[in-house]
Amino acid sequence: MNINAEKIKELVTKNFQKYNDLLENNVEEPRKTKIKKLVNHFGDRMILCPSSFREDYHCAFPGGWLEHVIRTYEYMLELNKLGEYKISPDSLTVVGLLHDVGKFGTISKPLFIPNTNDWEVKKGIMYSYNKEVPFMIPVHRSLWIIQKFQIPLSSDEFSAILLKNGASENGNDKYLMNEPDLADLLYQSAKMAAKKAKDLYFNNSENSSPE
Repeated sequence: MNINAEKIKELVTKNFQKYNDLLENNVEEPRKTKIKKLVNHFGDRMILCPSSFREDYHCAFPGGWLEHVIRTYEYMLELNKLGEYKISPDSLTVVGLLHDVGKFGTISKPLFIPNTNDWEVKKGIMYSYNKEVPFMIPVHRSLWIIQKFQIPLSSDEFSAILLKNGASENGNDKYLMNEPDLADLLYQSAKMAAKKAKDLYFNNSENSSPE
């Protein structure tokens, strides 16, 4: 993986500041205060959370979650302008910042645990899943955490997070060609962000995963 500890520290500092700036400047009340409570609750777990558990996916390093959601938001912003969707900064930012909070785990337990198996680490499996965290599809856990912090979502915002992996994915097909523009923006942007991260930090694999 083409990233070292110094670079990770730099990315974490920059991205956490940007996350808080976006929250402060773009999100309206009462959601701003509620999201701040979420951020304060998860604290270091949020800051150091990876975006995936293995290197050949994307951002499988401390701070990878922040790196991925910030890049996803930036692509959403760009596509929103290019496509003339006219989605509000508030809605765009809320979905961009919250769509992957399910990767934190439960309210009290982390989903990702650093892998202690040297053989697996050499194979690029940097994290293992915490067996104390009940299984849940990541987007469902994201929506569960959002409702736990009583953060209201519009129907389009809810659908966008639910359909993060695309309306054509098994189980989402009823939404195909009926998904809101915000859902399409998030899906395309998360996919582009994952590919960009792989190009930056892992250039030896051709496989990709949005999870």
